[in-house]
Amino acid sequence: MAAGRISKTSTDGINGSQLFATNSAVGTLGDRVTANETAINKNTGDITTNTSNIANITNGKAGLVQQALPGANITVAEGLDGAAVDIAGTTAGKKGPRRLINLDAGVDATDAVNVGQLTTVDNKVTGHETRITKNEGNITSITNNVGNLTDRAVQYDGKIGDPKTRITLLGAGGTTIGNLANGKIAIDSLEAVNGSQLYGVSNSTATILGGGAAVNPDGTVKSPTYTIQNTTVNTVEAALRGLDTQVTTNTGAINTINTNIGNLKNDALLWDATTNAFSANHGGAGPNKIANVKAGENDTDAVNVGQLSGLKDVGTAAVKSLADRSLQYSWTDTNNNSLVDQGEVDYTKSKLRGQDSSGKDVGTTIGNLANGKIAIDSLEAVNGSQLFGVSNSTATILGGGAAVNPDGTIKSPTYTIQTKDVHTVAEALGHLDTQVTTNTGAITTINTNIGNLKNDALLWDATTNAFSANHGGSGPNKIANVKDGENDTDAVNFGQLRGLATTGKSLGDVAVKYAWDDKNGNGELDPGEIVDYSKIKLAGAGATGTVISNLANGRVAIDSLDAVNGSQLWSTSNSFATFLGGGTAISGGGLLKGPTYNIASIAGDGTTGAVNVFTNVGDALGGLNSNITNVNDLVTNLNTRFEASRLDALRWDEGKKSFTAVHGGGGGGTKIAPVNPVASGTNKITDLQAGDVNPTSTDAVNGSQLHDTNQKIAVLDENAVKYKLNPDGSKTNEVSLQGADPNAPVLISNLQAGKADNDAVNVRQLKAETANLGNVYLDQSKAYTNTVTASTLNQSTSYTDSKITNVNGRIDKLTTDVNDGFARLSSDIGVARKEAYQAAAIGLAASSLRYDSTPGKLSVAMGGGVWRDQAAMAFGAGYTSESGKVRANVTGAASDGQVGVGAGVSFTLN
Repeated sequence: MAAGRISKTSTDGINGSQLFATNSAVGTLGDRVTANETAINKNTGDITTNTSNIANITNGKAGLVQQALPGANITVAEGLDGAAVDIAGTTAGKKGPRRLINLDAGVDATDAVNVGQLTTVDNKVTGHETRITKNEGNITSITNNVGNLTDRAVQYDGKIGDPKTRITLLGAGGTTIGNLANGKIAIDSLEAVNGSQLYGVSNSTATILGGGAAVNPDGTVKSPTYTIQNTTVNTVEAALRGLDTQVTTNTGAINTINTNIGNLKNDALLWDATTNAFSANHGGAGPNKIANVKAGENDTDAVNVGQLSGLKDVGTAAVKSLADRSLQYSWTDTNNNSLVDQGEVDYTKSKLRGQDSSGKDVGTTIGNLANGKIAIDSLEAVNGSQLFGVSNSTATILGGGAAVNPDGTIKSPTYTIQTKDVHTVAEALGHLDTQVTTNTGAITTINTNIGNLKNDALLWDATTNAFSANHGGSGPNKIANVKDGENDTDAVNFGQLRGLATTGKSLGDVAVKYAWDDKNGNGELDPGEIVDYSKIKLAGAGATGTVISNLANGRVAIDSLDAVNGSQLWSTSNSFATFLGGGTAISGGGLLKGPTYNIASIAGDGTTGAVNVFTNVGDALGGLNSNITNVNDLVTNLNTRFEASRLDALRWDEGKKSFTAVHGGGGGGTKIAPVNPVASGTNKITDLQAGDVNPTSTDAVNGSQLHDTNQKIAVLDENAVKYKLNPDGSKTNEVSLQGADPNAPVLISNLQAGKADNDAVNVRQLKAETANLGNVYLDQSKAYTNTVTASTLNQSTSYTDSKITNVNGRIDKLTTDVNDGFARLSSDIGVARKEAYQAAAIGLAASSLRYDSTPGKLSVAMGGGVWRDQAAMAFGAGYTSESGKVRANVTGAASDGQVGVGAGVSFTLN
């Protein structure tokens, strides 16, 4: 990126070279602090060694000073006990100290050191004190410089330790990110896209739309102009509607597109098995805050910002804060010294650090992003409102209710063609083509299924806006037993906090900064110099710019200033490609590959010609418009011919729901208005051939066939058995048989034997039943006579036997009694015979009763019977249920003054 203009009103992005002076100053101070720190560390080690050596002087055993052999070491109290060697002397009669002189410089760890050695160490410590004082001043200067750098740096939203899921740029009306390299455009891309990429999408969209569509300066697509049936329209929907108006007369139908919206998921703070620690690497976007942490007390407790702010090296804390919250270029610590050395920073890449708890990248939202330049050579990031503008202008051009979904994709339009809803331009064109071809041999079908892209949205805890240790709502709590952090993103414990030291040089080199008015030209933010929060220029070399990766999905709306990533741009392009159909696809660079519409040409006579290939919507609509014009001409000719012949045609009468023979359009109900009607009323259809008469025939029949049918019906009516009629013409339940002689009865022959109660019986059944009843009653009378006779004989025999012994004087009486007994027997036999005859007569009378078997009917019946010289009368009532399955009757009979009754019920089971 070229150096941005530095002035009070400049909104240009500032590149890396302009920040070099500031970074160099900070780096120089950092180098000095590092050098002093190295020297101090070395002196500290030397002092530690000397202290150890001095301590070793007292580590010998008590005893005499000895030398085992000439030239051998002299030992003191070897082999004797004693905790110390006392060389005190006496002064003024008192015990006092004594110098140990001529002491050689100690060499081994247990050797004594002499004053010369100690003096050397003291001199070094004195020199280091001076350097430490100087370093304190340097640290103060670094703190001030870091404060200036903080004002210019682009930082993640939130506090230290918060998940890095969003960056809000501070420009009052949004901030421009310049020198932004092309981001990857794919369904899974989280890289920011620049103005040239958005221009490419808009330009390829305009190319596909045809009709003079072009890219406006703000990146939206200028509406095309289509001429449909001599009418100029500016949207695909209007063009299709114009075509549909023509096609509706002959055909129709476009279906609706629907795009589903996916949801964004959020991840929690989890154990990271790779680092063997709890990781705040939210969404794979880098370090995030752990908020609400209570002040640590033990060496393994986590420390909070309050503790860090109280350190002497406050400048270091400020640098750490800025480092944790800043957007940084890609940096590889090749020298493994935790410092940014020459060549280690890759200014072509800057990865946002939004991650979930497992370390997976989920992207970071860049908020308050100003509109980026949209041109074929633009490297500036575009925001959600610009993508919304492209999507919205595309939706406006599509018409048909197309709108922008919350994820930036385009809600499917709905085109109603021939009462059928369709949802893509390709489907609309295809349906129009198919329908025109159907009616006139013209338009081929275009069908494209639309897939739905689901995007996941990142949600954050609005209450704490961070990973919080606010256990149970009880306020700040410690995170204890924290192991020493090893990597840059590991949490530090209280023990590590004591030795914390860092510089601002690394952050200065890798931070992405806002533009500012560097009046002094020193690359540092000096008092009075104003930071322009409306611009950020990335430091990627040359025309390639810098890629922003791991960029979360920005909000897509007309007022959005969020940056959008490659996947969102891909989704927009893909949804538009899907709407267009015809093989439209996304090329490797994110541009749209034009569609191919195959539409057959239609001549003026309605014949179908060669298939024409169109590569944009405008030309395809033009081809359809030409076909429809020819079809309309053909329809006009057909209408002329129709008007000439329809007055003489047999037409449908809507009012009568039938074809009517009214000539000239007269007679009510026909939907086709007559032209110069010449007649009205009914008319004959003559010369109609005899139609087939069979169960499946739908032929019309003529008068001769109807006459023949009427003759046959008259013969049947004359010879048919008929019901008697009531005065009002309704049928009664009585049938009167009448033959050639109206006064003579009619014989019904070949009558099948009746089965149900109300069935007619034939002579054979009547004879059989009569004979059977006679036998039954005769058997009953015989049995009764035999019983009475046997009883009488038994009585007479018993009486005779009882009296036989007393014969004297009783012979005459016995004779009398026997005569009386036979007289009674003869009388009883007569009575039994009479009753038997009466029973037969009752059977005949009862069998003559008939009841109505019609469901729901109640009927009564009477009958009579005669057997020998005895007569009987029977009467009764019968009822049949509504279902016809249950019949009940009550019967009474009378003979010679004796009355009997009977009842019965029957059920039909199947």
